[in-house]
Amino acid sequence: MRSRIKQAELRLQQSRVDLSFTQRQLLANLNAFYLEAATASAQINALKQSLDLAEESLKLTVLRYGAGEASVLEVVDAQRTVLDARNAWDDGKARYRVALSALQTLTGAF
Repeated sequence: MRSRIKQAELRLQQSRVDLSFTQRQLLANLNAFYLEAATASAQINALKQSLDLAEESLKLTVLRYGAGEASVLEVVDAQRTVLDARNAWDDGKARYRVALSALQTLTGAF
């Protein structure tokens, strides 16, 4: 009888240790996912500013080209810069959405 009680007490203790570990792991994951979402959000803002600047530079380069002050190569370079900036911005938005999805997996929809 005592051995069964001792086994039950040990299983209870092990279950408490397992629960504590799982709770700590969940909090660590939640914190990591939150930080990733915050970082991705800040990155989106910076990438959007970069895109806006690239688009403005393209407009100015096209105007310079129209006035004969810039070469077609400069226009193509400016177009490529806009394309790269737009792709980076899209990648940043995707990263943010993935981070939010990871948070929602742990916390539920918000």
